[in-house]
Amino acid sequence: MKRYIVLLLLFVLAGGVFAQDADLQETLSQGSQPITVGERLLAVQFAEGEWETYRDDLTSLAPDAAINAYIATTTNTGLIWGVRENDIFDDVIIKADIVVTGPEDNGFGVSCRANPANNGDGYYFEIGMDNTYRILAVENGEFTTLTGEGNWANMDVNLTPITPTTVMGVCSGDYLALYVNGQLIDEVQDSRFTTGLVGLMIQNFYEDTSYSAMFTNVEVWSTSTSTSVTTGGKGDGGSKGDGGIGIGGLGDSKDDYTQAVQAILDDAGIVLGNVLVDDDFSQEEGALENFTGENSHIARSDGLLLVDVRGYLFTFTQTEEAFADVVVAVDATTLAGEQAQSV
Repeated sequence: MKRYIVLLLLFVLAGGVFAQDADLQETLSQGSQPITVGERLLAVQFAEGEWETYRDDLTSLAPDAAINAYIATTTNTGLIWGVRENDIFDDVIIKADIVVTGPEDNGFGVSCRANPANNGDGYYFEIGMDNTYRILAVENGEFTTLTGEGNWANMDVNLTPITPTTVMGVCSGDYLALYVNGQLIDEVQDSRFTTGLVGLMIQNFYEDTSYSAMFTNVEVWSTSTSTSVTTGGKGDGGSKGDGGIGIGGLGDSKDDYTQAVQAILDDAGIVLGNVLVDDDFSQEEGALENFTGENSHIARSDGLLLVDVRGYLFTFTQTEEAFADVVVAVDATTLAGEQAQSV
């Protein structure tokens, strides 16, 4: 029996580089180091047991599940931090919305790569409501300010009291960057820590003076410092498109592709017939439908069909025309952070 082939030159990228916050990717373009945002690892729901809890007469660190926030309060001096316990990350972005009360020149921010054995060690992205900042490395209790020639430096950002300030730290390879309210503040390279815990921090410089912070909307994303992601296919084919993503496949041309599909089907005794659908996604409209939903969308872009899925969803697109005996051939590539698979 002669079978027909529905030949879809379909390049589907799902749940990875394109399953990301586009605004976050655009924000990172301010930096000198090309950063690719991967999957969202955490959209934090605060509960005790996941985040460090500490209380004494002068200091309290604890999640508040009722308002989905992490509260840090102290009348002691020094650096106060709380980490998310048990989750070890390497290359990540951590960001949080933070509201503080107390002296303007006290510090607050986020941290990454905290040493699980001594979680005060790690990188800190710290700012003050007096428009100062620093990127700090703490190792064996020793403080090293990596920016501002070793000192706190001034930043040009509008901060409003009793209004959330978004602090974001980028830890990707040896590249560290601080963003405040979507603005790049500073960037530096340092290689002393490569993996560790993520955390939240405040620093009080005044004895017997209360200082508090409320952390909400905490997110952690995976990241890489590559400018493009190139994936092989099942053959030696593959080309690099304008989007900077090279996708391999069964052949360089449509004829090669058809021959490769036929070779796969030879053992089953199936013979391909006419091509019924040939959609390379170079046009705004074609055989497969576009779709936009709350947590997913399917759209054509520069010869690719981009499928953006957030969460555990079943998302699909289909032709409007119905067929009987067909073969559907698909080049599909999934990218999740630095992991890539081609089928």
